[in-house]
Amino acid sequence: MGQSGSGRERPIAGSERSGVLYPERLARFRAGWIDPGPTVSAVVDQYWHVDWALDRGERLDQPVIDLPAVTVSIEQGDVPAPLVVTGVHGAAWRRVIRGAGRVFAIRLRPAGLAALSDLPPPWTSPTQRCP
Repeated sequence: MGQSGSGRERPIAGSERSGVLYPERLARFRAGWIDPGPTVSAVVDQYWHVDWALDRGERLDQPVIDLPAVTVSIEQGDVPAPLVVTGVHGAAWRRVIRGAGRVFAIRLRPAGLAALSDLPPPWTSPTQRCP
């Protein structure tokens, strides 16, 4: 990734408070933000990506606190599904990270999903909530 017509990329810093619950874990991942280009910025708030390669048998129990937005994630590797659409959750939820994989995600602006598709908003709750 890097500079392209889609926008500027920058690594996610441990000092950021947006989306980073365990800053010490960032050293184990390649994670970054990509600013959307002007042609899509009315619908796309932010692109982000994460790549990981954990040791065999290692797993990380990762709590997730979503921003109040719809996110479309394209996932590859040891992941639950190749395409995930998440919506606004009323509480934190968990994701177990294991093996190797990568995620490229598109965080939409409010009403972005309606502008791009006829899918209904994903208002279902995750199955495993954080205590």
